[in-house]
Amino acid sequence: MLREILPQPGAEKPIGIAAMIKREPGFNAKGGNWEFLVLDGSLTKVRERRKGGRCLSCHSQHKQNDFVFPLAEQIP
Repeated sequence: MLREILPQPGAEKPIGIAAMIKREPGFNAKGGNWEFLVLDGSLTKVRERRKGGRCLSCHSQHKQNDFVFPLAEQIP
């Protein structure tokens, strides 16, 4: 799962990319075995790598959907 992080709505170039990678069972039981990452806008460097934090706090609202937001819903 990927999502662009834009500096303002309508911008053409992202300043970052938020990503989720499904890992093996036991990797992150509290977070559905997802790893949350933030990459730079050019996709050349991982800036953050997490199992929880603010990413999980939002995604845990969608635990029933394997922590994935429905496509029609906007992510804050």
